[in-house]
Amino acid sequence: MAHEIGHYKYHDGFKITVFNSLVVFLGFALMEAFLDPLLLLFKFTRKDDIAFFPVFLLVFVMLGFIVMPLLNGYSRRLEVKADNFSLKLTKRPDDFISMIRKLGDMNLSDFKPNLLTEILFYTHPPISKRIQYAQIFNAGLSTEK
Repeated sequence: MAHEIGHYKYHDGFKITVFNSLVVFLGFALMEAFLDPLLLLFKFTRKDDIAFFPVFLLVFVMLGFIVMPLLNGYSRRLEVKADNFSLKLTKRPDDFISMIRKLGDMNLSDFKPNLLTEILFYTHPPISKRIQYAQIFNAGLSTEK
């Protein structure tokens, strides 16, 4: 619950909506820039020609594949802040670790994906990194006592 309160406190819902909207807007601007030359290359006169749809789809998927790591990276950054808020608020890293492990098991998560998979597809830090961060936080708590 403390993690979600962190999202609320930092206005993450608003931030991710604005960021995603900007990226989508820029993505469509890039699509426009890519599609115009492709019209000429494939000898089409209009973008709304149904025969041009596969070209449109190819550009859309390629740009989406390029943009997805940016969106996911920003989301992971917000998740780390929410985790940090949760750990500082509760000062119960062992409970956090237990909860993260249970969620990971329940969701059949890959606890330690390769870096490329993480960059391309993960909106949250991998379970192993979240546990490691909580353990580091816990070590800091131990030295403060």
